[in-house]
Amino acid sequence: MKRHQLFVFAVLCVFLVSVHVVRAATGTILSGHSFAWSENIGWVNFSDATITDSAVTGYAWSQNNGWINLAPTQSGVVNNGTGTLSGYGWGERVGWINFSGVTIDTNGNFSGTASGSLIGTLTFDCTYCDVQTDWRVTTEETEPEPPQTTGGGGAGIAPSQVPPPFIEVYDEDLVLLPGQSGIATKSTSLGPITLSVPVGAVTERTTFHIGEEITTSDTVLPEGFFPVNGAVYTIDAKTDNQEPAHTFLKPLRIMFPLAPDVQDLTHLSVYWQDDVSQSWQRVPGVAFAQYGAALEVSHLTTFVVLRGEDPAPIEEPLIPVTDIPPPEYIPVWTTDTDTQADLTEENSIDITFDAPQFEESGTVDVTFVFPVTSTTNVIVTYEIVNQQGDVMYTQQEELTVNKDQSYSKSFSDLGLPVGEYTLNVTTQYGDTTSTVYGSSQMFYIVENKQTNNVSSYGPWGWIISILIGIIVVWVIKRMEGKSDV
Repeated sequence: MKRHQLFVFAVLCVFLVSVHVVRAATGTILSGHSFAWSENIGWVNFSDATITDSAVTGYAWSQNNGWINLAPTQSGVVNNGTGTLSGYGWGERVGWINFSGVTIDTNGNFSGTASGSLIGTLTFDCTYCDVQTDWRVTTEETEPEPPQTTGGGGAGIAPSQVPPPFIEVYDEDLVLLPGQSGIATKSTSLGPITLSVPVGAVTERTTFHIGEEITTSDTVLPEGFFPVNGAVYTIDAKTDNQEPAHTFLKPLRIMFPLAPDVQDLTHLSVYWQDDVSQSWQRVPGVAFAQYGAALEVSHLTTFVVLRGEDPAPIEEPLIPVTDIPPPEYIPVWTTDTDTQADLTEENSIDITFDAPQFEESGTVDVTFVFPVTSTTNVIVTYEIVNQQGDVMYTQQEELTVNKDQSYSKSFSDLGLPVGEYTLNVTTQYGDTTSTVYGSSQMFYIVENKQTNNVSSYGPWGWIISILIGIIVVWVIKRMEGKSDV
């Protein structure tokens, strides 16, 4: 009987131990199985993460962007106990990362995607992605009893999914919840446009969008004004039910860049367009600096920066000029495209030759069409290089260019040998930090046909020509002698 009791006790102990081994209340990442992939920053290593029934804590590591805190003070990555994750991690250089699309299966494998405005998509399912943990989903046999409430403690409560208080996005829509603030930055050829939304401005989930449209001859603007940036900007907001949000509880701050050739700020104004009447109204209290304009508004619509024929009314700006920071670098994550290309298609000058080939001593006639309008003279550089990349000809001149208007240029007596050449045309608008517009076009220098006709006589042709000349001179002398007799 005693032997039987001992046997039963031993089997029970083995069972309890085996159940404890199957389930790890606190898990770690398995060695050699810790990497996920971000489309923007590359591999992210989760080897220092810890998984519990209620959260994922610790840190992830990016080689280029440093540590990512999985349990920041104001949020944290939450585990619902069955492997479904939610909540936010935080990295100083990558911002907030939403883990609501990530799960851990019954074998401890991470799958799905996390996302953030700077990190992009962080996937656990790529070809070489492999993040595994020894934490396991709690089973019914081993699920512990819920903790007893003892009053005032708070221990054992899983961190709640708290949205980050501040959101910052680049070249994408800004989505804010009540209680959040944020900044949206839109990159343009002249510099960034920024929209700052303070806490308490919205009462429901709202999406902000910044759009840019190049002005044309059909763009209706106030009479006597000229768009200094060559563009109008539509800034709008919509709620989740796609209803437009025009007004806000607190003023929003907008900063527009200024074309680098703008010198006189006293003639500048910012106007907004009434959506109903389509009329333009001046925005009061705008602060102008040499590189930008800042304003505060409680409504969103279409805006434009204009230069008038007369000075604008003198008034105190609502925003201190010192609050307008110089344009900073806008991070653009690397792609498979050539990052060394300085001239994009939208910045290209259209070059047209009158003929694809030119005689050696002839004139190269070219027509240019520029993609933007300048308000003052800009420096245009012409450069002709050979197949080896040697500069054979260069010239600079000042032009006031108009968008889509044709300009003709002649290059005479270049003295270039027969061969293939490339003409580079670049235009710098303002200082060295401004956008360069340009393009390149190939052409040929061919043999001069007139030269070919002369050289076709050969040496015998020259001898015969000389002999004919001597005979002509002799005949004339003979005729003069007979006349004297």
